[in-house]
Parts: sequence; C-alpha cells; structure tokens
Amino acid sequence: MISPYPELDCQIRTLVYYFNTRSRGFSSPLLRETGMKNRAKVLFILLAIIPLIASSLVVATFAPSSNVVFAAGEGEGTATIDPTAVIAGDAGKTMTITYAAGTTTWSNGRLEVTVPTGWSTPSQTQGAPGYVTVDTGSLSVFSQTIRVDGINVNTVTIIYGNTIGDGPGATAQTTAGVATFAVASDPEGTNPTLLTLGSPSVTVKPAAPSRLEVTGSATMDAGTTNALTITAKDQYGNVCNSEPNNYTGVKSLTFSGPGTIGVYAPTVTNKDGDPVNVGSATTITFTNGVSTAGGVLTAYKAQTTTVDVTDGSISSLASAAYDLDLTVTPGPIHHYTVTSDEYTQIVDVVFTVTVTACDQYGNVVTTDSTTEVCMSSNSDTMVFDGNGDGTFRQVGDECKTLTNGTFDIPAKDSFVGSNITITATDGNVKTGTSLPYTIVAGTPTPTPTPTPTGPTIAFSPSSFTFMATEGGDNPASKTLTIWNSGTGTINWSLADNADWLAFTPTGGSSTGVADKDSVTLSVDISGMSAGSNSATITISASGATNTPKTVTVTLTILTPQTPTNTVGTAESWVEGLDGKVILHFRAGSFASETNISIALKTIHGEAPEDFTLGETCFSITAEAELLRSIDVCVRYTDADVAAADGDPGKLRLAVYDETEGEWDVLSTSIDERTRTACARVKHLSDFAILAGPGPPGFFSADWWTVWWHITPIAAGLVIVIAVAIWLWSRYRYY
Repeated sequence: MISPYPELDCQIRTLVYYFNTRSRGFSSPLLRETGMKNRAKVLFILLAIIPLIASSLVVATFAPSSNVVFAAGEGEGTATIDPTAVIAGDAGKTMTITYAAGTTTWSNGRLEVTVPTGWSTPSQTQGAPGYVTVDTGSLSVFSQTIRVDGINVNTVTIIYGNTIGDGPGATAQTTAGVATFAVASDPEGTNPTLLTLGSPSVTVKPAAPSRLEVTGSATMDAGTTNALTITAKDQYGNVCNSEPNNYTGVKSLTFSGPGTIGVYAPTVTNKDGDPVNVGSATTITFTNGVSTAGGVLTAYKAQTTTVDVTDGSISSLASAAYDLDLTVTPGPIHHYTVTSDEYTQIVDVVFTVTVTACDQYGNVVTTDSTTEVCMSSNSDTMVFDGNGDGTFRQVGDECKTLTNGTFDIPAKDSFVGSNITITATDGNVKTGTSLPYTIVAGTPTPTPTPTPTGPTIAFSPSSFTFMATEGGDNPASKTLTIWNSGTGTINWSLADNADWLAFTPTGGSSTGVADKDSVTLSVDISGMSAGSNSATITISASGATNTPKTVTVTLTILTPQTPTNTVGTAESWVEGLDGKVILHFRAGSFASETNISIALKTIHGEAPEDFTLGETCFSITAEAELLRSIDVCVRYTDADVAAADGDPGKLRLAVYDETEGEWDVLSTSIDERTRTACARVKHLSDFAILAGPGPPGFFSADWWTVWWHITPIAAGLVIVIAVAIWLWSRYRYY
C-alpha cells in the first residue's frame, strides 16, 4: 500500500532503524567507540534528523489535498474472455470479458475493449447482435470499441453479444485463426494503455467442410504424372484442419475430367500408391484438411479439361475456381498412321493418302509442324506428288512436312496388284504402314448387257485373298458361289493351275438365281516359303453364253514371327505382324524378362450364338505366366467388316478358351479412324475378330456383370428403407 505522507514516512523509518539496533543489544557502528569525538557525531546526526521530521509534519498537515488513490498503473491488470473458442461465422455468441485490476482500487478509471474486425459491431441497442452490457461504470461504444468510464471497483465484467430481450447474440468472424480482443486500462481515466500482460484472445475454428479444391500442375504431357493436392475447406475458404471439423483420415474420393483414348484410361493413385481408374472410388489419406497420401494423376488423352473430385455431398464442382484447369499435351512422335478413304484403287487414278503423327497412346501430335516424312511402298510403281503440282516422281516428291501433326499427299500406281502397302518414315526412324491396297484396272464405260437368252455363268466373289505364316497353319477356307443368271440349266466344272489350291465340289449344275451352288476353297502351304503366290480358277459350262469365266486367287505367306519381343517387369508395348497387332503390358505383367511371340493363325472353332467368325485370327504366347491383364489391339480387315454386314461397330475381339473349346467374346473398343479393335484380357491364347449382332440387350450376358454388382446394392437399400419405416412407425409418438 502506498503512504499518503511519503516524506514523513522516510524520516520515521530512519529513527526506527537506530532504535531497533539499540534494542537488539548491539551498538551502531557510530557508537562502538567511546570518546567525545564519536559522541559529538551522534549528537550532530540527531539534531539534523529532528528538523526533518518536524518539516515533514508541517507539510503533511497544511499542504493542499492531492486526492491520491490506491491504483494500478496504466496498462496493468489482467483480462479473460469466455468462451475461448468459436466456429467461424457462428451466430448467437455471447462473449464475457472480465478485467481485474488486482488488489488496488480505481477511482473514475477507464477501460477499453476493441472487438476484432469481422465480428458483430458493438451496440448499446437491446436486441442488436452486438448488444453490450457492463456491471459497473458508464458504457459507450464507437466503431468496434467498447468503453467503460467512471470505474471505482476492482473487477469489471463486460458482456458482448448479450441476448437479453431475445437478442440474437454476436456473430463471429469468418476467418479462422486467433482473434484478439484488445484491452486497455487507465486508473485515472485519461490515457488507456494496452495491458502489459497481454489481451485475451479467441480461437476461431473452421466451419464444417463444404467443398474440396484441387491443385496441381496446369499442364502435363500424355502418359506422365501430375501430383494433385486435395484441400477440404469450409464455406468461408478456411482449411478444415482442426476439431470439431477436422477433415482427416482416409477418405473415398471419385475423380473426373480426363478422358480415355483407346485402351488407355486415366488413373489416380490411392493411398497405397496403386493406380485407380478415374471415375472409380479412390482412397486418399488426409491430414488436417490436406491430402497427404495418394492423388497422383496419370492422363493419356491429349485434351483441355478440368479435374474435379467429389466425396459424397462435398466436391469441387460448385465453382470453376475449385477444380484444376488441365491441358494434356501429346507426347513425342511414336508412330504414324497411313490411311485412305478406300483401299481399292484404280490404275493411274490419283488418290489421297493421309499421314498422321501419333504419340504412343494414339494422340495426334498437333504440336509438330516441322518434321519431314517420306513415303515408300512395296510396289515399285507407286508414286507420290509431295509438292501437289500434279506432276509425280519429281525429286523430293515422296517427302512432305507435317502441319499440326498431319498432311495429305497424292498417290497413284500404274500397275494392277494386291497387298500393296504404303509406309511413312521420318528422320528419327519413326514409321507407320497402311492397310493393304488393291489396285485394279480401270472400269470402261459399261455397255448395256442384253438379257441373257441362254444359260449364263454367274459367280461371287470375283477374287480371293489368303494370308498365312511360313511354317504355320493353313489359312481358313473360303466359299465361292456359282449359279445360272440366264435361262435353262448350266452344268459347270472347275479347274485351277496351282498345286497349293484345292476346291470341293469340282462341278455342279444350276437352273437359275434361286439355285446357287457353294464351292469351298482351301489352301495348303506345306513346304512353301514366304512370298506372294497367285492362281486362277477356271469355271466352264458347255452351252453357256459366257463360258469360260476365271477367278483370281492370291496367297501371301508372311515371314514367321520369332520371339524377339522381350517384355520385362516394367510397363512396355509390343508390336507384331507388321504392326497389325499392338500389345500393352502393365508394370508387373511378368515376374522377370519374358519373350513374347505373335503369330498369324487360321480361324477355327464355332462362333458363339448370334456371332459370326471373321477373317482375322492370331495367337499370343509367352515363356512365362502372365500375372496382370494386358491390352490387345488389332487392325481389322475389310473381310472382317464384311462379316459384320459393313458395320465395324458390330466387331468384337474374342479369346479362345482351350479348356472349354470355345470363343469368349471380350468387351471391345472399336476405333473406326485407325480400324482397330481393342480389348483387355487376363490370359494369352488364340484371338479372333468376330461379328456380333450389335450393342448388347439390357439382359444379355454382357449386362450380367452390371446386374451382379447392382443387385446387392439395391437389396441393401431396400432393407435400410424398410428398417427406417418400421422404426418411424413404432416410435414416432414417443
């Protein structure tokens, strides 16, 4: 406690010291020695002290009163607030601020509390959100500051957001973090100073999660990875990183956006690092609102898209600001496609060949307008017009530069031929070969054909093409149809000029269009070497108006495929049969390096119900056990399309089940631009192109897998709904 007479107090303390030293039985240092000299010193000190005491009494008695009070200094004291934690944006909050000055007493003191920005504005109006009351002194508010004057007590209690009179209570700020209610004090009421011991604060915690935000690299090359970060935020943009709204632990998310190209579907890794197809549930680990395990995107299709994510009721779909705007650019040139609208062309008639640069996933490399590509053919008479001036076979006419990854080049051939291919090759030895062309003689202007007045030989088709592999199986047999398109009856017979060609029957008769005979043609390649062979079948009928007629048969024997394709444990691609078959092996397909063999086969067995066997058939074998499913792509032929009534969409890739001795139809993706059929398989065997009835019916075998997954889910929902109805009906009046 502070004395109101400080000068008197000092003198009294001095006398008390000397008297106390005498009363405790020992002498002051000044009195230890005897003698007149020392006693004079003591007397002198006493005479000096007495006037000081007297003057102090006079001042204390007659000096004007200074109204001195027992008080804490400016900025002293402590303050607390309750509650100390709120949720961002919460309404109806009542905050109690308590100030304690300590053991001293104020007189007409002043206390100020500044409410943080973002909270309800303090008000003296009852019923307002920021209504303020105080238990002592005179209250006033201005802006965000609460002021209490005339304080004469030790403790002050301020209630901010008082709900007296059905007031709504104060609304907290929407920004998560620490909100400090600045408290300043002054016992004399003139110059409040912030508390030296610090002002009370409130922890503002995030509200409930209301959205997910996706961040990552805005650009990526096809086939590369992009580490995504998923952040859970509340409606105000605060990261949900603390209880009671901490978005943490393992969450099941579904990603969307990037598309599929061919057999390459985009994936996002789960918490264990395993790739999961985009569109499927993916487990991601979160720590304090931010993903920490999983979420690495691999995209293959070149496109501009957005990456979104959803977790039930919260997602990134509500605003474009929440998703990731992503541009996937094509990778480097991996191969070329060489295509034409038609693959049967006429001698010396110009046709267009389109060359397209593709990355390893099939994206057009639109970013390339500098690479020069040169054309070649297995036909010595195929020529090109690279500069487009109408004159062929000039210097450099076989080459042309890409424009946005593609170009058209005129071509023509001056001789009849079949199985003619065109190849595009660049300086980096990236290449691509077309499907086989057939060059036929020009068709003269037809002259009217008189209605036959006698027997006339008719047949279909006019030519046949067989393909096989040296040392491999014989190609599948084919059918020649013969009939009489005139009047009367023809008795026909067949002859040929090749030892490797056989047919049955060798003769027959027909009375008209409704009486057609079928002849089975077969080929035996035993002892034959790789190369091209041709034969002619002669149809003769005595008395026919157009006897004899001929049918051209071409046999191409390919060099056998040797197991030079080696696949390791990493992801890899294998091409076979001159690029007609492409295999995609995922990482871990084999336990060690393995040789892969791809060979042409003769189609065999019976087609499944509602399916027809096509022409394409090949085998895939490996020297080790296949551990993971692979993607198989094969170029279908015109004969395959013909088996599907001209509709490539009906084609399906099938794998032969050696155990059951039957073909299993696979879920197949058809790309009519590249004329490929692709499917995913779990074991290696013989493969074939089949022609099906079109898209499967809703209750077909292809849909059974869907029903198998949907049925338990639907049953579970029915049970949950039934239990909920029972509980409601039983307890609704309780």
